[in-house]
Amino acid sequence: MLSELRPIYFGTDLIFPPMNLSTRETHEKHQSRIKEVFQKLRSEKGIDFDRVDVGVVNGPHLMSRRGSGCVRSYAFLRDRIRARDEQTERTHEEFAQEVAEVAGVSLPMFSIPVIIIQSCVIRAIAKPHGYDDARDFLFHHGLGLSGQRVVQEFGRPAAIAGLRITFPPRPKEPNEHRVRVESFARDPSMLFLEVSSIFHKNPVPAGDPARIVTNFQSCYKFLEDKVAPFVDSLTETDRT
Repeated sequence: MLSELRPIYFGTDLIFPPMNLSTRETHEKHQSRIKEVFQKLRSEKGIDFDRVDVGVVNGPHLMSRRGSGCVRSYAFLRDRIRARDEQTERTHEEFAQEVAEVAGVSLPMFSIPVIIIQSCVIRAIAKPHGYDDARDFLFHHGLGLSGQRVVQEFGRPAAIAGLRITFPPRPKEPNEHRVRVESFARDPSMLFLEVSSIFHKNPVPAGDPARIVTNFQSCYKFLEDKVAPFVDSLTETDRT
């Protein structure tokens, strides 16, 4: 059995047709709009950030830092808005709702009519009961091996052990899901679970940002309803 999932990272990319930022004038206009987005989010939505950085190499950023290493950021690139919440202290619903509000304000200001692809990433950790080392859990229940067998074969212990599974789109399930289940590098007693989902079948109109929330919730649901029960079921592999 697993302990309760503890999310540690939320991320989503809202991908749209590339904006033309080829000239200095258009690039400066883009930077100016970022500042307008910041002001509008603060005044109309109550969403504030510690700083606005329009000069960074990988795109203008809105960023906030909180205690315990938490970082919340939005990057406004020529073909996407990239939202990240690292070492998160929020729920997936809170993150997704804020992303939708940021998109609802910023997309019209950049004259972006549609999001053609949304990618979502959720990372969480959980402890496998009965194991002090998640590597032993995965070797035994995931691969039918022992950690000692790995040392014998490779001449050294493994730093990380894990499984990786990709579920491609299907006609009735058009979204792709990629799953990682590994020992957590920062704390080997914990399992690291990640789901990366790609939603591309149904573009999201700029005027319907609620669909951003729906997609992100689908990603979390896959983690909660599919991945976590699957990992729980690995303890049953001893039955056959």
